[in-house]
Amino acid sequence: MSTYRRAWMFIGLALFFLYVVYRGANRGSDFKYPYYAAQALWRTHQFHVRAQPRYPISFHVLLAPIAALPLWLASAVWAALSMVAVATLPKVIQALSGLSFREQGPIWLFSLPFLIDALVLGQSDPINLALVLWSLVALEQGWLLVAAGMVGLAGMIKILPIFHWATLIARTRHWQLWLGIALTILFGIGIVVAGAGTSDALLAARQQFNWLSQRERPWHLLERGADLRVNNESLPIALARTMGRIEPRPPLHALSLDLLSFETIWWVWSGMILSLVVGWLACAWAVRKNHSTRALLALGSLTSILMLACTPICWHHYFLWLLPSLTYFGDRRKLLWSGGGFSLVVSALPVARGMGLHMMIALLLYTLITIDVLKQAQREGDADSSCSRTFG
Repeated sequence: MSTYRRAWMFIGLALFFLYVVYRGANRGSDFKYPYYAAQALWRTHQFHVRAQPRYPISFHVLLAPIAALPLWLASAVWAALSMVAVATLPKVIQALSGLSFREQGPIWLFSLPFLIDALVLGQSDPINLALVLWSLVALEQGWLLVAAGMVGLAGMIKILPIFHWATLIARTRHWQLWLGIALTILFGIGIVVAGAGTSDALLAARQQFNWLSQRERPWHLLERGADLRVNNESLPIALARTMGRIEPRPPLHALSLDLLSFETIWWVWSGMILSLVVGWLACAWAVRKNHSTRALLALGSLTSILMLACTPICWHHYFLWLLPSLTYFGDRRKLLWSGGGFSLVVSALPVARGMGLHMMIALLLYTLITIDVLKQAQREGDADSSCSRTFG
């Protein structure tokens, strides 16, 4: 790349960084929600779960030192951390797939709308995704404690990435991995207790558990009329919007077919989750003796999509977690170019988002990876059988 192009790229990134900071400083991003919850902890030494119940209380503690700063400066620090995490993604993609930065073009075309959305909104997905992907590299290099700790740290920021402990466990059950998981759990408990004391930590944990179990399931959102707009592309809510009928009127831009009762929809969603779990277990079993990086990437890709399918809240930027599956198919450029173009169209059309078409793309990728992994395992099994007959 010429010096001229590098200069323009640097200017563009600097302007984008300033825009992200400006949004955060003027409360135009989602960063303000965990920021004020962490600031309240910093000032009062008490958790304020209702201020931000969807983020684990451990994140309130981790963010508290930054929350002690003025909002504009805290936004700048958070944006800098997020962009540093993003800057490492091409390197980790190369480590997991062998693709050079130029060869990653279709992957970034597909992911860019989700990435920009996450950065502008001050979301934690870029940091969490980088932590999880680097944990796979750490696992490959034998740094089991580090791998467990990186996934655990991501889980302390947002709950969903903790699913990836299953990815690590499916690859190895070595005692160092179990020790890393145990130490990470102890660290998380320790910082929560240190942040507000044992009694308040227990109270906050109980409050958060109650909130998530009693107010954040799909039927709770439906009863409260919360987060039903088309930007929430979670599988159960997209099914409820499209296949059911939300009263007194459907959300703006939602296509309501009124085909199924909500009880039936929840059963359909549960059945889909069960089928995804069965597929994940089948793939984990199929690659149990396959120690290639590609096999590990396949499991990481499936885990990322499974966690998206399980959550009742799945905003546009959540689909940044498709990056592992896009990396898995990095050598199938036509698939990625066409899929990326279709994804851009879905992002631009509220009706398409309301139908959950990004989630449908995720489920299609899940299916393709599952088929690819099982076929590869069958081919390897046939080859082993052939060798046994030849030399037996």
